[in-house]
Amino acid sequence: MGEKGEWPADEPDDSTVRADDDSAQLPVFTGGRRTTGEDEGAKPAGPGSTRWTREEVERLAEVVERNRTGGGGQVDWSVVLRSFPHRTRVACCSALRRRNSSGGMRERIVRRPFSRAEEAVLLEAVRKHGERKWAKVAEEVVQTTGIHRPEAVYYSHWSFVLCPKARSAPHWTSAMSKRLREVAAVHGKDPIFLAYKFFPSYTPSMLSRMLLRMGTPLEDLDPRRLRFLKKPR
Repeated sequence: MGEKGEWPADEPDDSTVRADDDSAQLPVFTGGRRTTGEDEGAKPAGPGSTRWTREEVERLAEVVERNRTGGGGQVDWSVVLRSFPHRTRVACCSALRRRNSSGGMRERIVRRPFSRAEEAVLLEAVRKHGERKWAKVAEEVVQTTGIHRPEAVYYSHWSFVLCPKARSAPHWTSAMSKRLREVAAVHGKDPIFLAYKFFPSYTPSMLSRMLLRMGTPLEDLDPRRLRFLKKPR
């Protein structure tokens, strides 16, 4: 952060949005590699200055929230930029990212259930990037919906709710728990190996959760159901 009450000069952030990408949405509000220097595409906010004041950043955040459209909460940047004629979209996205990294928007990390629109975006992102590049999947979902969740939440929701194998897996039973204990005692607790060799109807993520539940009151609970053990007093 620069002088008191001001933000540093705008920085380009190619990981969130491109200046020539009219379809870009709200950036990923997670830390990333910071670059130095002023945004080449930024227009001056005032005579001889490209710095953001606290008041301007807070006003930007309010305008962005007022101009979300559609079920996924996409941002109408054409309307937002009318309120900031001396700023580019890249500059606005960078300012919002810095605001979040400094703690100003941590309340935007949501814990409410996924909407159908958000699930549709997640499905499309996984189809596009695959089941391993979760940083890219999370980035695309946040850019499209403007709803920020931790990367692990997207991975978990896919693995236990949206993944075709997880959706079609049979309900977990006590007999399966017994079988899992037996094979784990002999072959170890590698969920990938166990899922491939002994539980082909289940994903490694589901087996991993059931391995963690072994020996607890939750060991017979279906892995798609999330419950937490109460801490002993």
